[in-house]
Amino acid sequence: MRSDIVIYGPDKAIRIIGLKATGKVKPQHIEEMAIQWYAASASGLVVKSAAIAHIDKNWVLEQEEEFAGLLHEADVTEPVAQLSKEVPDWLRNANLVLHAEEMPAAQRGSHCTASYECSFQIYCHSLERQPRHPADVLPSAGSQLRAALRDENGVKELEEIPDILLSPLQLRVKQSTLTDTPYMDRAGASLALSQHGLPAYFLDFETVMATIPRWRGTRPFQQIPFQHSLHVLNPDGTLKHHEFLDLSGEDPSRAIAEDLLGACGTSGPIFAYNASFEGRVLSALARRFDDLRDGLLALKHRLVDLLPFTRSNFYHPSQKGSWSIKAVLPAIAPDLDYMALDGVRNGGLAVEAYVEATAEGASAERREELRKQLLAYCHLDTLAMVRLWEFFRGDDAAALRKPDKV
Repeated sequence: MRSDIVIYGPDKAIRIIGLKATGKVKPQHIEEMAIQWYAASASGLVVKSAAIAHIDKNWVLEQEEEFAGLLHEADVTEPVAQLSKEVPDWLRNANLVLHAEEMPAAQRGSHCTASYECSFQIYCHSLERQPRHPADVLPSAGSQLRAALRDENGVKELEEIPDILLSPLQLRVKQSTLTDTPYMDRAGASLALSQHGLPAYFLDFETVMATIPRWRGTRPFQQIPFQHSLHVLNPDGTLKHHEFLDLSGEDPSRAIAEDLLGACGTSGPIFAYNASFEGRVLSALARRFDDLRDGLLALKHRLVDLLPFTRSNFYHPSQKGSWSIKAVLPAIAPDLDYMALDGVRNGGLAVEAYVEATAEGASAERREELRKQLLAYCHLDTLAMVRLWEFFRGDDAAALRKPDKV
């Protein structure tokens, strides 16, 4: 494990510095640097001090290409020096495992993803007893439930989980899964939707986040919106679509804010799925542009979150414990298929497409191809919400048909 920066002092003692693209020092950083301290000392070097240089999350880019102050240097000499004394034991234990005739007993748990993803998870899972109905479909497991899920193989059949340990939502998931029967509170859905009239707006943002800010006035890790899709359902039943996408490479923030203010009118609910995200984007834009602040905060005030609404009123066994829109949509509108899209099929791929399209040297042909993919993906995100809205307000119980088994 190599140190990122090594500085030699006049007395030949060294200072080691780790560069981390995070907003704070994390426990694993101390462990990594303890190994570096030990390795350097074992090689005959004298280590004088250790530090972590991490991103200052509150730093704002004032002038392009001027990054002084972006990194904050945190002295970690004492904890690293102390922990380095344990490294010989780590090495001995690792060698015992490496040269053992049989693999050690391992039970999967939160430690498999703590700090970093373990690459052996699939293999360990293959050694476990495979349940007919895995209990891991249960959402938001509390401490009692997590304890109940631990047995000699690290797995549990869903039907073996006592109902008394389950919340009403978890019990609903259990019953729906075991009976292969969808759950729908049509009266509750109708009542909740009746509080919101027309016109109704359905909004989704795509954002890009950079460790090193790209545009003046932005901070590290700030979500910068570069695209939105907006479906508008009018009182006369007509459905219109409005979209915005900026692939110029310039800061898209003000342009997207102005476009959204012009497209959303002054009244009517603005539906979003997991609307806290849209709310954060609107709040950030309002903080940046004083002259647009009132209008943007008014949009935020109109947001209506379809995620808790869906969670309260609907569940299908095909969701496997998830209420992401991509998990819910196949049960409600199977004709809308993200996998049928060309190229961009999720938010991560949307970010990759944006970065590629705005990179220096991107061809006009490739940029246009990526533009079409981004527009199609974001369009589907808001059309999916429209279909959810239509489904929940409808009276056709046959719409709860079971999709083909996967």
